[in-house]
Amino acid sequence: MFAFARSLALPAALLAAGGVIAVSPPASAATTTLCGFQTSAVGGAAYMVQNNEWGSTAPECISTDGGADFTVTNSSIDNPTDSYPGGYPSLYKGCQWGACTPGSGLPLAASAITANRVTTS
Repeated sequence: MFAFARSLALPAALLAAGGVIAVSPPASAATTTLCGFQTSAVGGAAYMVQNNEWGSTAPECISTDGGADFTVTNSSIDNPTDSYPGGYPSLYKGCQWGACTPGSGLPLAASAITANRVTTS
């Protein structure tokens, strides 16, 4: 008898041996909720995602599953269209207000910048 959690292509030798195979379902990523001004490393720590309630005191939250993306899960920000933005969640690589992506090489020391030239990728 064979137990499968999902379908697999199995070699004929294994099927002939009458083996039992248990396959674990894929691990689901934990969801992180960020409210106010919070940050979290995402995309294998290559990026930071931030919720930034900048021009409002109304609550706003975003969520991420750890990928280089986010979803606004709730926002009570209702600033006038001719006013400052109430918040701007974003993804970035480097540093902002001391929250840095590990191993990014940023911030770059001024002494490492060649005059009139900065290389990015």
